[in-house]
Parts: sequence; C-alpha cells; structure tokens
Amino acid sequence: MRQDELELVLALVVTATQSTQSWNMSTTSKREGMSLGTAESNVLTHVGQLASNHVTLELVGGAKGGCGVHMLDFVRVLPDGTTGGPANSNGFFRVPDGQVLIVTDVDWQYIHPNGASAVGTIEILRLFIENLADSTKTRRAFESTVTLSSAGSGGISESMTSGFVVSSKARICPDVFPGPEGPPSGLQHLIVRGYLAATDAVAQAQSLFVSSFDGKTITRFDLDEPFSGRIIASGLENVTSLACGPDGRLYAAQNGRGTPTPTNGPRQIVRMRFDGSELATVLDFATTPALAMSGGPEGLSFNPANGELFFNTNPTRNTGLPHTGVWRISGGVPLQVLKSFVSVPGNTGARDTAFLPTGRLVAGADYPTPARIVYRDPPFEGVPQDPIRDFLLPGQLQHTIDIFGTRIPGDQNNPGDFPPDKSLGGLAVNNAGTVLFFASNKRDPVVGHGGAQSPPGTIFMCTLAPSDCNPAPPGGLRVFAMLANYTLGAMAFDRFDNLYVAATTTDGPQILRFRRNENGTHDMFSRHDASGMAVCNVAP
Repeated sequence: MRQDELELVLALVVTATQSTQSWNMSTTSKREGMSLGTAESNVLTHVGQLASNHVTLELVGGAKGGCGVHMLDFVRVLPDGTTGGPANSNGFFRVPDGQVLIVTDVDWQYIHPNGASAVGTIEILRLFIENLADSTKTRRAFESTVTLSSAGSGGISESMTSGFVVSSKARICPDVFPGPEGPPSGLQHLIVRGYLAATDAVAQAQSLFVSSFDGKTITRFDLDEPFSGRIIASGLENVTSLACGPDGRLYAAQNGRGTPTPTNGPRQIVRMRFDGSELATVLDFATTPALAMSGGPEGLSFNPANGELFFNTNPTRNTGLPHTGVWRISGGVPLQVLKSFVSVPGNTGARDTAFLPTGRLVAGADYPTPARIVYRDPPFEGVPQDPIRDFLLPGQLQHTIDIFGTRIPGDQNNPGDFPPDKSLGGLAVNNAGTVLFFASNKRDPVVGHGGAQSPPGTIFMCTLAPSDCNPAPPGGLRVFAMLANYTLGAMAFDRFDNLYVAATTTDGPQILRFRRNENGTHDMFSRHDASGMAVCNVAP
C-alpha cells in the first residue's frame, strides 16, 4: 500500500523513511491546553458516566520514555479534536491520582510488510499493564487476534463485557506477536476507549483550604458541606500560599513580615496533615544560605511529573536579585529555576506558580515592571547562580507573554501595554490547562491590548497559545468573568473545574464559587477572607 493511501485510511502516519526511534504514528495536532469545559461535559451518557470522564486514547510512536523499541505511548483525544491532559511531563496520557481508567473497547488494524504472502498469518495484539515505578512489574491484561486477509492485512473492534482497570500508578503498553510491530508496516492504528472513575469515595472527597488574610490561621471547608468551615491551624505567620502535596499533606508558605530579622517571624515552608496535626518544617530560609536574605516563600505548586515542590521568592529592600525568582526543591536542596522578573531591587518579582497538564511551568510576574506571565518547559535543571538581572538562567529555554496581549521575545525591558502600577494578583490552572489570572489594584479600568479597557474585577483566561494570548488589536485576552467593584485574591479549582475566588467588596470579604456547568455564574461560597487557597483530595 502506498504512503498516500495509508494517510487516507489510517489514523496513524507511518513514514518508511523514518528510523524506528522516531516512528510517528499520529496525525493529530497537539495543543498545550483547551478552554474551560461547557455544560455538555457534565451530561450523563448512556453508560451512566459524565461525558468529561470518557477517555479516547490514540497510540503514537517515538514517544520519549515510550514502551518497546518503537517507544509507544498514548495521547488523549479531546472532544474538540485536539489532544491534552491529564498527562506526564512529555504530554502522554496518565491516569490522574485518585482515579482509575476502565478500558471497555479496543480498535486496531494491522498490515504485514510481506503483503499477500502473509495471507493467513495470525497476529495477536497484547496490552500490558506496566508499573510506572518499576517497569519489570508488567502483566498482560488484554489479547485480540486477527487472521490476515489475502492482502496481508486485518483489523478488529473489540467491545469488552467487564474490561480491565489501569490505576494512576501504571500505564498501558502494547505489542504485536509474532509481528513485526512496525514500521514501515505492522500496527497501523490502535484506539483504546473507556472512562475514568474514582478509586473509592475517599479518593474523591475534596476540601478547600484557605489561609486568613492576616496569614495566621488555616481553615478547612469540606466541599460536600460548603459551610462546615473549621480552623485546623493557628499561630502561623503571614501564610501567603497553600498547596496539596502528593504525599497527602497540606503545604503552607510562611512569609514572615518583610526584611529578615529575628522578630519578623519565620520564613518557612511547612507541611501538616489535613486536620492540622503533625506540623513540620520543610524548608527554613534562615538556615538556607541561598535563601537567607530573601523576603520569604510564595506561590507553592508541585510538579505533577515527579512531585517536586516549586515556589518563588521575593526580595526585600536590603537584598539583591540573585535571591529572588522561582525555585524547586530537589533532594531537599533548593535550586533556582527562573531569576527575578524585575529590574529594580526592593520590589517584588515572581508571585504565583502553577503547572499545565503538559508539564509546562507557569509563573506570574509582579510589579513594578508590566505584569507578565512567564512559562518554562522541562527539564527544570538547577544551574549556578549569577547576579545578572534576567528572566532566564543560562542555557535554559522559556517564553514571556505580557498578559494583555503582547508577546515579549525575552526582553525584560519591554514596557508592553500593562500599566506599571498594576500587578498580577492571582493565577490558577484548571484540569484542562486553561490559565486564569487577574490584575490587582484594579480600582480603575485596565487598558488592554490595542487600547481596549477592562473594568475592575476582571478575570482573564488564556491557554498560553498565540491565538489566545496575542489577539490582534483592538482585541485583548478572553474574559472569564467581570466582578464590578470587587478586589480579588487567591484562586483555586476543584476536580470538577469549579473555581473558587477570594474577593472583597463593600459587604466585606467572601469566597466566590464559579460553577463550571453554569456558564460563568457564581455564588457566595462563604463569608471568609483568604490570602492563600488550595483544594485537596482528603480522607473524611
């Protein structure tokens, strides 16, 4: 069969001129994220599952870290025809924590390189469940057999009665026996379908944790009982950020009170159980030379690929810029990932950090420069520090976007079109990779790209793709919500992509909840102030 014929009839592109190490089977275009889900994704389907839980996986080859000699792995095909998360750091599908994938259907097609002379050959597709932590722990979970036709080809669609289950600690690895697996011919396409389900009720229980505006207490709200808030920790010092750890602990950033002195409070990252017990110090800035003169930690987040903790630091009026930027903790040691975003000592740089499902790191830049979003792709290697004021550590690759539309090609002095008295006030990423953010100090309208104005209390959304972040004038970023006369604070998503936002108005502080399936409408979740916020999977 000619190559052009294969492209017409197969879901996978097999290029005979490629080496087996770069076998690329997929024609599906890939994006880093997608828009927030619509009401249709919460509709129950004929198998009693939410549409958003349904999974269609397409096999690709040449995947970094993929299975076998052809490095096979799967991407998730989304309802809009793109591919996306949940994924590992290389963008390939992984079952989310607290869930399992129930595989119900498998479609595959095979063409033997010997063509007609292979008539009657029996080929067996085998799917293995491979442990992610130990690849030697692999067991066969599925087999399908085809007898090749007079043209040396065959295919079949298998619909299973019970299917098989893949946990978040494993992945699916295929092979074909006796083969060959491919290329230039062999396995032509493989589509796996199923749905995601909770491992049990405990895995899906979630709670919203918020630190008070004075940063001294942490309150837990169980989301199945929205008004059952209870204080789980007190006596802390300026907790600016919270994050859910992969170890089932809550992490909190204590930022002290400015310039490091013995009386200005601890500058630490601490962790605790979800009931506030077993409080322990993860990182103490006072005893860490690289961080001893920084203003303290903010913007906690965890790398979904390996569980490393990321955070940012801001300078004090007495420190230089080498102490500021975005850091990760690797083997207990803090390593700088991005340098300060600012060019004037004594003002803040990075603020929030988050990760897209693809593994891309997203960080928000604060004043006095124009507020910006900076993103870096892995690997996030630590390199020696130097005093150069730059967004970038030597030899590393990142991109900068002015959050009102202008791409800045690595020039930290470009004023963009974001007023210098504004700063990034909050940043959050939903499960599909959409970034939401807002500008703080927004008592007056903010001038966006091309002169367009956005009223106070506007939350913007972006997938960090040029078509979304860099619209032509007089456009501007897409607006998620407008909250007139509100001052906004921390933001967090739950597993259903409901958004929680700390807000203050003339009626006082409150937490707003934007329900994913109600087209941007919101309600008041609780009358409570919040400087840090996180939604975690918890046990009752």
